[in-house]
Amino acid sequence: MRLPSLQPVYLTLLLAGTALALGANALEMSALSNAGILVVFVAMAIYGLDMIVQRRAEVAAPGSEDVDPSFHVFRGAGAVAWGVAFVTFGVGIAASIYVAMAGWSQAGSFLAAHDGIFVIGAGVLLTSWGIGGASRATFRRGDTQAPARRLGVRLVAGGVIVPAGVLMLAWGVVMTLMPSLEDKISTGVRDAASRLIEWIML
Repeated sequence: MRLPSLQPVYLTLLLAGTALALGANALEMSALSNAGILVVFVAMAIYGLDMIVQRRAEVAAPGSEDVDPSFHVFRGAGAVAWGVAFVTFGVGIAASIYVAMAGWSQAGSFLAAHDGIFVIGAGVLLTSWGIGGASRATFRRGDTQAPARRLGVRLVAGGVIVPAGVLMLAWGVVMTLMPSLEDKISTGVRDAASRLIEWIML
């Protein structure tokens, strides 16, 4: 059973948030402007959720024009990966804006003391972006679709971005759950870097 698309929801939020942000900014009402920006990023997260639910993602192709836009269309696991990237980014920014707007000092103090959470989020974002970028896609312009030629992008995404994201994710987990191990690793890396610099300078 195919679930209904969330497109009406995220498009409505996107338009409403954009209008609120621009209107409030023109009236110099910073709180309402920030609220509008928050709504825009919530819409982005719902857009990503729709990609996951529908297992289909359309991402603007490089060089796409406003008048005649073109897209790379991803399906299956690639679409889910893109959806995770959009959800992670949208939720992360929206949550940060909300904490700042609400003056939620306890949440701010908690996040400052557990900065590994940010590293985990960045790792998830980078990994999912890499997996999505490394996936096969078709090129769509209007009603016309054709296989997309993205070999170079796929190689970079799979060979560089995904490993970097996995390492960042793992480091964030270590920072959050095993701070003593983080200290040992950091100390070892600094010592190794110092010895390398000394050897180079000799």
